[in-house]
Amino acid sequence: MIKEYENYAEDENGNRNYFSYFGSKEKAVEALKTLIDCSYCSNCSGFKKDLKIPKIENIHQKILEATSKKYALNMKIWHTCETTHCRAGWVVHLAGKEGYELEKLLDTPLAASLIYRESSQIKVKINEFYKTNNEAMKNIIECARLEREMSK
Repeated sequence: MIKEYENYAEDENGNRNYFSYFGSKEKAVEALKTLIDCSYCSNCSGFKKDLKIPKIENIHQKILEATSKKYALNMKIWHTCETTHCRAGWVVHLAGKEGYELEKLLDTPLAASLIYRESSQIKVKINEFYKTNNEAMKNIIECARLEREMSK
């Protein structure tokens, strides 16, 4: 079921398409109808099942390890350099060439969301990519803790 609001339409999985992005309400709604196995995305359409999504084993442990280094986490920009990224940037970076290819095809937050979904049962919503450094680290630490507990 798709609900229409003043500026956007949203489906039952939290996917949201803005009318201004698609040029009309009708096009935004039609684009939502094309999504397959997608949740909490924004301005997506024509999602393909055969999209190559990399998997990172123990993703939450690896994100924690990467972001715990001094100056490694900068939530203000996706990629600063090889050693500094935001949370979504780290996910893409740790996925390697396939991660960067997915990012180029979609965008950073969507690529990171899909990599998280492929790599772990622990859900990381796309809004986590827009938090402050401190807020992001709290959630990264919590996800790593949950992942450790689940692997026991």
